[in-house]
Amino acid sequence: MSKTLSTRIAVVLAGGRSSRMNGVDKATFELSGKRLIDRVVDRIAPHFDIILLSGEQSYGTGLTFVQDYEYGTEGPAAGLLAIAEWLVSAQPAASGFFAVPVDAPNFPNDLVEVLSTTGKNAMACSPSGIQPTFAFWEIRRILPILRGVTPGESISLRHLGTEVGATLATFNNDRAFANLNSPKDVEAFDSKLCES
Repeated sequence: MSKTLSTRIAVVLAGGRSSRMNGVDKATFELSGKRLIDRVVDRIAPHFDIILLSGEQSYGTGLTFVQDYEYGTEGPAAGLLAIAEWLVSAQPAASGFFAVPVDAPNFPNDLVEVLSTTGKNAMACSPSGIQPTFAFWEIRRILPILRGVTPGESISLRHLGTEVGATLATFNNDRAFANLNSPKDVEAFDSKLCES
């Protein structure tokens, strides 16, 4: 872990409409009897001092959740903006945070270690391409950009990464970043943990 990160903060991106989950909130969808939200939180918990949820509720986890602003950028970037603004107020000494999505529960075991090599903005990259929902974001770098997005419009995480000069952290296992976007995906997914 980089020495520049005194308080280790993780954010689980649990927003979104879950439109392909037949009306079921993706975070509560069960994989081998365990909710996706619980799988992701359990997987990252040993690495962090603070875990936040970007979404509408805490899902009974006891964790703090931060809702998107009603007016502002849309999509996953809206979650990053709300989280960054919240941290500026609640954790003013925080330099940045790690983000992982709620629908990819088998990310590499060394994800945090690899992303934190430089202590600066970084996004995961696997053989199939950039995985922008797995990233480390510097608050001071992303806030001016996200605040400048016209309300109702959106900025992709990939574009945000380009704007802040994010480093690409390379991983060799595509399957570790598999997204579970539908009940069919969940049924077909091997719940055995993927190693990096």
